[in-house]
Amino acid sequence: IIIGDIASQSLVERQGALYFGATGGFAFQCGATYIGQNGSGDHWVLTAAHCVEATTAAYLVAFGKAQRSEYTTADTVSVEQVIIHPSYVFGTVSQNDIALLRVSGQPNATVSDLATFSTDAPVDDTVSISGFGSTGFSSSDVLLSATTRVISTAECQSFFGQVDDSQICILDDIGTPQNACNGDSGGPMFRSNLVQVGLTSFGQQGCPTSVPSVYTRVSAFRSWIQSNSGI
Repeated sequence: IIIGDIASQSLVERQGALYFGATGGFAFQCGATYIGQNGSGDHWVLTAAHCVEATTAAYLVAFGKAQRSEYTTADTVSVEQVIIHPSYVFGTVSQNDIALLRVSGQPNATVSDLATFSTDAPVDDTVSISGFGSTGFSSSDVLLSATTRVISTAECQSFFGQVDDSQICILDDIGTPQNACNGDSGGPMFRSNLVQVGLTSFGQQGCPTSVPSVYTRVSAFRSWIQSNSGI
């Protein structure tokens, strides 16, 4: 998060860190949220598709700490199944940037309440974004957040022509400009009532605060989430 604030406890309880199996251990990759347990007893986590393009790789998700350096094995669950939206285009900036992760047990996290069309964030709504991503120099050990503003699809298209209504954009042009950045991908956008309306997808290289960030709109994928996870 660019010019981020220390995240609130409610965000700490909901924000996870996704790790990618790399030589010598696991490397921090992205953000994630826990969306609950289905009727079969399986636990599911939500992230961005571009975070898990290496579908045969090993992934872990850790939850429950305000600092990544404080995670222990008790805070982690392993990813047992990756389901990427079938219309996501690998290796590009694409719509449908969403993936479901079936994990090995119950994460140390509060379940994120996912938005529907009736609970989605309207234009000009104040929302919070969070992540362990870049501050402009390196990934943050501490969970950071920003309070920002939803803009219209039309306004967002003036920056990114390919954006459509399956995405939701933010631009923090009121008060101190803040933004998401590399490593925040897959992390959440919450309304003030802690309904999750988005997950971080992409922005302009360098993460300028004068340019929007684009999020996958959760409400547009509720039926896909339900049919694939049972949640």
